[in-house]
Amino acid sequence: MTSLNMRNKKNILLALLVGIIIIISVAADSQSFCLSQKAMQTNAQRIYYNGNPFFPLGFYYVEHNNPNQKSVLQGQLQAINDIASAGFNVMQASVNSYLSDFQTLLEQAQSVGVTLMVIDFDPVTAVPALKSYPALLGWTIGDDVNKNYTPNALAQLDAQIKALDPIHPTYITMYDPNPQVIEKYIHLANWVGMETYPIPSKSVVEVCHAINSAVSTSLATGGSSIIANLQTFAWSSTQRPPTTIEVRNMTYQALLEGVRGILYYTYKDSSNYLPNNTELWSGIKTIAQEVKSLEPWLLGSNFRMTNITQNNSQILSSMWQVNNQKLLLVLNISTESQNVSINLPSSIRQLGSFFNTQQPSLSLKNGALTGSLKPLDIQVYQVS
Repeated sequence: MTSLNMRNKKNILLALLVGIIIIISVAADSQSFCLSQKAMQTNAQRIYYNGNPFFPLGFYYVEHNNPNQKSVLQGQLQAINDIASAGFNVMQASVNSYLSDFQTLLEQAQSVGVTLMVIDFDPVTAVPALKSYPALLGWTIGDDVNKNYTPNALAQLDAQIKALDPIHPTYITMYDPNPQVIEKYIHLANWVGMETYPIPSKSVVEVCHAINSAVSTSLATGGSSIIANLQTFAWSSTQRPPTTIEVRNMTYQALLEGVRGILYYTYKDSSNYLPNNTELWSGIKTIAQEVKSLEPWLLGSNFRMTNITQNNSQILSSMWQVNNQKLLLVLNISTESQNVSINLPSSIRQLGSFFNTQQPSLSLKNGALTGSLKPLDIQVYQVS
């Protein structure tokens, strides 16, 4: 009995040791899954609208099985106005059988400067009826495609839409970050949305892991433009939605990974209505303003990002450059404060906060950026 107990204790200790090693290795390796593209010349896979570079930034709007046609349109029109006022430029909405109402929605979208992604439509009737509207951005032909569609079925649907409308892009979404799964779908639409909704059960780091996998796979195979699908909802009434700090961090992770657009899920669905979450609805308007201010880089014809490696795996950093204009972005992907020490190129001599509201916590001295970042904090600096 004594020897058996001793063996059991040894096995327990061994299991605990293995678990600790795994936790340490995952934490230490978190950066290796993020920013693996050390440098990106980001003209490839750029998104265009009306012939101009465009960074889609907006929301899903989901309403199914509502027999009150008037109520559906009123809700969609309210959402379009809210999204425009908040500084976003795209919304995805369903046509269902309300084709004439959707034409009204497209007209309203154009008047407030918002574009529309169309989903839940009959290709034969909807595409000819809607394709000439200026506010139309594209066609969503499949949601959660890694679960709901075979590649062959999706390819046929994509070909059908393009035969009816060769101008506007097609769009699909998926949620499996496995590169082998991504490869099956990455060429089957013009744009591919990668869904990452980790809160509250997982870490925000899930975002850069998934988006990195999608962007890297696309670049390696000549695939489609990647759009990040990020979380603004609660999974259930007993689970919390993400905070503004978490959404901001996830947004910047996606930007540093080289996404071509961001669609947040969701403004509305059967269980969530974002304006009711006053903290997040207010905060995400500020996020939209920040992304808007980054457009000279995101849309610049010679935009280049260079990701900077350093010793702290909880810190992500990237240098963005358009012509002679340089930005340095530094992210803490941890829920704990982190010390920062980053060696910068010798040509960098000056550092200044990019956002007026930013309280800088990092400083430049002898070619090194040092200081600390609060949990999930982001600092953006202009450098020269």
